[in-house]
Amino acid sequence: MSDCYDSTFLIPTLNKQGWMIDKVVDEYTLEFIDYASKNINYSLEIAAAYGNISLEVLKKGGKIIVNDIEPKHLDVLYSKTPDELKANLKIIPGSCLDDLDIDLESISSVYCSRLFHFFSSEEILKTLKKMNSYLEKKGKLFIVSDSIFHGYNKHHFQNYVRKKSLKEKDPGILRPHEYIFHADPEMQEQMRSNMPNVFNLLDIDLMSSLLVEAGFLTEKAGYFTRRGHYPEESLWNGQEGLGIVAVKNY
Repeated sequence: MSDCYDSTFLIPTLNKQGWMIDKVVDEYTLEFIDYASKNINYSLEIAAAYGNISLEVLKKGGKIIVNDIEPKHLDVLYSKTPDELKANLKIIPGSCLDDLDIDLESISSVYCSRLFHFFSSEEILKTLKKMNSYLEKKGKLFIVSDSIFHGYNKHHFQNYVRKKSLKEKDPGILRPHEYIFHADPEMQEQMRSNMPNVFNLLDIDLMSSLLVEAGFLTEKAGYFTRRGHYPEESLWNGQEGLGIVAVKNY
């Protein structure tokens, strides 16, 4: 990885689906770790990459099911998990858009970090409904995503405003030909090659409406800075991250 990332916590994924953050760096993730570690039922992390957040839950006494589409990521997590904690770890590879082998209403909480900005709103809604079905009554959902104020969106923000005024479904969506990551052509190509074909920068309005449709009540939502966690090109106005805590409403 280039020097651009030497001062950040970003680690590239093996399947070229963006990067994983290697540290606990936001209040929503901290709240999930605390909540999951105190529940007697299993929690679930979807699209966990190498599972560093789930490992923190295990270390604090929690039980967790970890999902990712890339089995090699989960192999890394299992190898890093101390033997005495493995009894509280379940691993389920596969796409969270498909049905996972999880009993209905059996999970106390779900954590989803830095996934939904790679999904369309239809895919987000489908995933939210599945998460709702896995959660016990009044179970909690913790979401962390890149927001519409991500530095990569500076060049497209007015287009987002226009699309939102027209009530388009995904006003913040970008396609590969629109990605502008870095002024240096080599770095631009390197970063583009590690990204999927959709980059959907999200806002609280869109996520709140999808959560309601999926049967959730939003308890807490806000934007937060990624300074110190992302490279300079990804920063903008201190609101690059989006976080939500929601509760199953039925």
